[in-house]
Amino acid sequence: MTAEKQKEILKKVKKNAGIPESVTVYDERIEDLIPDAIIEMRTGGVPQSVIDEASPAVITAISHYVCYEMAGDIGETKNANWHFAKFERKVFRLSLEQPGATMEGML
Repeated sequence: MTAEKQKEILKKVKKNAGIPESVTVYDERIEDLIPDAIIEMRTGGVPQSVIDEASPAVITAISHYVCYEMAGDIGETKNANWHFAKFERKVFRLSLEQPGATMEGML
């Protein structure tokens, strides 16, 4: 994944997590979690080609993973568990996708 793509994903994940773009204190932690989320998605059966498309569904899954980890960091287990359940459901759905079938740009 290119540095430009990583920066774009970071921006979208922060927006999904409710973190203003101007707040950069969490950027390093989020940047560390994005590859972890991708590994978890690959382990869950999501094809690399689907992940590489970086569709809104993929960004949402990554965002839930990041929120799960960050909520866990501060001990908010109920919130963390909710995000992890959402992440698991999204990974399951994405694991059924065929490359190019994420409807990117269709909406």
